Amino acid sequence: MKTRFCWLQSFLLFCGLCLSIPAEDRPTCAVLNFEAGAGLSEEEARFIHARFSALLPKFDQYDVVAESRIQDLLKVAQFNRSDFTSTMDYALEIGKVLQIRYMIIGTVGRIGDLYSLNTSVVDIETGKIIDTAITDHKGTITDFATRVPEQNIQELLYGAAAGTRTASTDAPAIDSGTAGNTTPVRPSTSVKDRRAALQQAQALYEAGLYKESMDAVKQLMKESGPSVEAHILLGEAYAKQKGWYNLAVRELEKAIAMDSTSVEARMALARVHLEVGRRADRAAPLLKQVQILQPDQPDLDRLMRAANLSP
Repeated sequence: MKTRFCWLQSFLLFCGLCLSIPAEDRPTCAVLNFEAGAGLSEEEARFIHARFSALLPKFDQYDVVAESRIQDLLKVAQFNRSDFTSTMDYALEIGKVLQIRYMIIGTVGRIGDLYSLNTSVVDIETGKIIDTAITDHKGTITDFATRVPEQNIQELLYGAAAGTRTASTDAPAIDSGTAGNTTPVRPSTSVKDRRAALQQAQALYEAGLYKESMDAVKQLMKESGPSVEAHILLGEAYAKQKGWYNLAVRELEKAIAMDSTSVEARMALARVHLEVGRRADRAAPLLKQVQILQPDQPDLDRLMRAANLSP
């Protein structure tokens, strides 16, 4: 397997199929074919996977690898799930060859009239699952296929609270007036209330109450949806928890994906890379961008020196 892996990397580099993380802020990601669980056929699982894969790029959170590229890889490498002890190992092998940041894996199943889509985001570098979403639907397979992939993506990207209504025949996740709209639907919250809630969460963070701050931000996102400021504060709070470096990075990357010009998000992510992850190589590109966008940013010189850059 190792010999085939090395040969395949060289082949893909030669053919131009190998993908690396782009200079842009969106991390690269691919969606592995979903597994068909109990009660569903392979064809039905493929349809759900295709719909999920088609919707994911519209959220602008990832640079999503085209399905055709993955299929080209599988044909060249002759990868089979049966060659691996688990779906995780299978996903990691493909992800390493593609040189992507994340891989999404999933399972679709049914018991009676209850359908379920279970997806996870795998960090290829660490080999760990960093996010999981389980979306259930009671009804028909048609409604499930129409509504649940989009709701599952929302939950995977923004947390379980993002799907503000359960996908069911009684409370549809997407009504007829918003079908095809990939903007998450959430309860309205006034700008004033949202700002006050964020300030309260910030005060908890500054008081060293990091868990309470995280809970407050998550509640705010549940009520009014994600924002750049909320992602930054949540990422900074995650960074204060031992062993939560990857979660912090992911949250701050979401902030940058929402606002590609955010200097505050870049500074926060650079600090986490330097002070928590000890990864000057990851902090350096962010700090160079800040130097261009806002060279008089406080603390920039210190961070640049820490990243072995000249202020």
